[in-house]
Amino acid sequence: MLINGATGFTGRVAIQIAKHYGAKKVIATGRNLESLKRLVDLGADEAILLSQADEVVVAQIQELHV
Repeated sequence: MLINGATGFTGRVAIQIAKHYGAKKVIATGRNLESLKRLVDLGADEAILLSQADEVVVAQIQELHV
């Protein structure tokens, strides 16, 4: 499951709900690096920083999708 904009309140709650209901892999995206780091503690399996170059973000998502 991909949760876009996960660094906000709703995104943080969505991560926890997804894990609670059995999501096997939760990928969180956001623009705040410090907030993204904390999302792993809430249950996110991966965190992708959206303020990187588009090519980097796409490559990271493609790598996780395999």
